[in-house]
Amino acid sequence: MAWWNYLSLQSIVDTIAFPRRRTLVIDASVTFTLTLTENYDLILINNVTVANDFILTLPLSATAGQGRQIKVKDNTGSCAANSTITVQRAGADTIDGGAGYLMNTAYAYITLAADGVTRWGRQ
Repeated sequence: MAWWNYLSLQSIVDTIAFPRRRTLVIDASVTFTLTLTENYDLILINNVTVANDFILTLPLSATAGQGRQIKVKDNTGSCAANSTITVQRAGADTIDGGAGYLMNTAYAYITLAADGVTRWGRQ
């Protein structure tokens, strides 16, 4: 097999086995709730303020698929006890047995993985 055929075949295998995920950067200086529907694997949240807590709703674990990971991070260190990021479940899913996860310290982050049924677990 010629080397250029190998490269083409390898790029096809990489695309199937490792689908490209995307990074989402959010300016949370205004209050809003975001429900993830796209294949984002890294969510960087900037400028969480006292007046504007941020809520992120995960997709259903069954929709996300087994093994899908999502990382959420306070990117600017603005998270605190009075300016929080809440990662919450969709539907009846759980996040380590609960309904959500509260981030309330500077540069807080969480990595979650779906079981493909009804659960998101912290990694």
